[in-house]
Formats: sequence, C-alpha cells, structure tokens
Amino acid sequence: MISPVAGKILKGAAIISFFTLVGKALGMVQRLVMAPCFGTGMAADAFVLAFSSILFAFSSIPQQMLSPFLPLFAERKEKAGEAGAWRFAGAVGFLTAVVMVVIVVAGVVWAPALVAGATSSKTSPETCQLATALVRIMLPAAFFMGLFYLAILILNAYKRFALPAVGDTLNKLLVILLMVLLYRALGIKGLAIGVVAGALAALALQFWGLRGKLAMLKPAIDFRDPTLKRFGWLLPPVVLSMIVAQSRTILDYWFASGMGQGYAASLNYARVLSDTLVLLVPSAVGVAIYPFFSDLSAEDKRAELMGSLMRAIRMMAFIFIPLTALL
Repeated sequence: MISPVAGKILKGAAIISFFTLVGKALGMVQRLVMAPCFGTGMAADAFVLAFSSILFAFSSIPQQMLSPFLPLFAERKEKAGEAGAWRFAGAVGFLTAVVMVVIVVAGVVWAPALVAGATSSKTSPETCQLATALVRIMLPAAFFMGLFYLAILILNAYKRFALPAVGDTLNKLLVILLMVLLYRALGIKGLAIGVVAGALAALALQFWGLRGKLAMLKPAIDFRDPTLKRFGWLLPPVVLSMIVAQSRTILDYWFASGMGQGYAASLNYARVLSDTLVLLVPSAVGVAIYPFFSDLSAEDKRAELMGSLMRAIRMMAFIFIPLTALL
C-alpha cells in the first residue's frame, strides 16, 4: 500500500510530468514554426548562441544559487513560524533581485565580449553582431527568471506544483505567439522579445498564486539572521557546481560554432530530444520529492528521510534500467 506522503509525491510528479510534456510539445511546436522561418542559417545560429549558450547560462545562475533555499525555508517555518520563514524569503528575494540586476547590466554592457568568448574564430561577424543584439534584448528575461525560480520554491514548499508547471507552459505559449506575430516585422528579434515576455508572464502567474502570502514578504536584509548566514555558507559549493555544469554547454556551442554555419542550430534541435526523458520523469520526481524531504529534515526525522530516499532511488532504477537497455 502506498503511504499518504508517497501518494502526494506521485501526484506532484504526475502533474509536473504532464506539464513538462506539454512544455516539450510546445517547444517542438516552437522549433517547427522557427525552422521554416529561420532554418539553420545565420539568424538561427545567432539565436541559438544568444539563447542556449549565454541567456541559459545567465538564467541558471539564480536557479542554482537558490537551490539551498527550500530546506532552509521549511526549517525556518517549522521553528519560527510562517512569518519568520517569509522574512527569510524576503531577504533572499532582495539579494536575488540585486544580484540579477548587476548581472543583467553587466551582460548588456559586455555582450560583445560574451558573444566573442562563446564563439570560435570561424563564426561570421554578421552572426556575432546579431547574437550581441539578441543577448541585449533577452537578458532582462534572466532577471524575471531569477524571481520566478524563487517563487517556484516557495510554492513547492507549500506542496503546490501545478502553478509553476503552468507558468513554464505559459512562457512557451507566449514565445510562440509573439514569434508568429512579430516575425515579419522584426525577424529573429521578435522571437527574442517573446522570450522576455514569456518570462515576465510566468513570474506574474507565480505572484498571483502567492497573492495571499505576499503581505508577509518584507524585502529587507538582516545579516545577523542565522538562517541567512547558513544560506550564504551553502552558496560556494553551489556556485562551483554551476560553473562546472555551464562550462559543458558553453564549450559544446563553442565547438559547434567553429564547425560552420548551421551546426549550432542543429545541435540545439538534437539536444531537445535527448533531454526529454530526463525532464519527464527523474526531474519531475526530484521537484516533487524535494519539499517533502525538506520537511522531514526540518523535523529531524532522519530515518524516515533515508527510507524515502532509498525508495525513490529504487523507483528510478526500476524505470530507467530497462528503459536505457531498450533505447
């Protein structure tokens, strides 16, 4: 018999997997619409370079940086009540906003250097110039995504998984819609504008979902706060792992751009297919199980935590060992 907690985890994972599948389908639609418009030519290469190599790396900074937030938020809520947890959330939100503003401004100023560093000497000057313009248009999306990730973690702490998943779907829908509407007037820049609009809409939806709690959110920092200090101590290893992870993506596109026109775009189309299975099941289970693990840790239920972890690992092995052999 499945325990109540396991049932909630499976329900959360099913919701996330469903909307991830919808998001992947929309991503495929985006590429089906994008391919006849831009093909694998210079404009597509410039967009892939700006989006998949540079904007993706910038947007991953807050996602990785905020990974220690959820268990600390759960622990603070357990020990200091909801108001105390939201004071911690306000401090982290303020720090996230400041860091992302600095990063976005720096990225806009140094966009040519970022593009030059992410491409090889064989990349055409026209591609680099267009990629620089696209980076400057899209970088505000990284700021919105930073706050979006924080809102997602807070919603997950309350075991609410549907709204964050819907937010990602809304993001992709707006990207496709604006690409279609602005393609003739702005070309590939219309797609870049859609990326920013989609990120803003996804963030607004999360804020709407938290509307009943936002009155407790105070954007102020108390550096004497022990929970905030622990959050700071957890950041260095997270930042190191982020640098290592992003290096792979940047190097991949650096090599692809040096092989000639169309290779970077083709690599991007192919990678979407290979990443789909990982996002559909293990990633969904990980997102759903994380808040429950955080609660068990906050309540110091270590034996139950270990048992839940082992059951999750066995479930992943049961699904993916035969699937790997089949593929």
